[in-house]
Amino acid sequence: MGAGHRKRTVARVVQTPNVYVHDLLEVLLFRACPRKDMFDCTTLLLDKFHTIDGVLNASVEELMQVEGVGENVAEYLKVLGLGLSRVHGVYSFGLARSTAEFCKMVIAQNKQNCQDLLEIYAVDQDGRVRMIIPLTTEERTKGGVLKKLLAIKAHGAFVLRCNGGVIDCPEEEKLARVMHEACTAASVKMYDYCISADGGFYSYFVHEKISGDRV
Repeated sequence: MGAGHRKRTVARVVQTPNVYVHDLLEVLLFRACPRKDMFDCTTLLLDKFHTIDGVLNASVEELMQVEGVGENVAEYLKVLGLGLSRVHGVYSFGLARSTAEFCKMVIAQNKQNCQDLLEIYAVDQDGRVRMIIPLTTEERTKGGVLKKLLAIKAHGAFVLRCNGGVIDCPEEEKLARVMHEACTAASVKMYDYCISADGGFYSYFVHEKISGDRV
């Protein structure tokens, strides 16, 4: 990969409405290493820290444990993270290629204790989260969800539900069915419907309440 790859990646970040987190982090690394291929390094960083939040909040020592990350790159990422944290909370996406990775993303964002939250994590075919879509109470219908899904043209989706830890109730099962039916109608693979509960997550796929697709 050379100048052509860098130019195309920068163009995608600048011109595309739905930016891939891998592309964004890779472009940031271009600035730290102007003449080095950073694709594999970017992949390894996201594999280890899951989100750009995780990368930018890691210590220099933790970053240097990743192959291809030297002291200069680690310090650059650390300073960048500190600078952004002074401006506003860093909000970003990461990899969700399994329910386990998806749950780690949610924990990193400190969302699991919300009392009434329903979000769609739209992913591409490689498990990269392209967009996080919150759903209001009024939008939690098949038509409302379908409209959101058709607008973003996602490959697949994980659904996060935070409701104070309620798991086995008809209302939640009905909502999970609505999400699954909307995904099916939009030709979007629904990988899981996860409820935050008891410090962990209740997976509808693991408990065979939905026949989730795999990334």
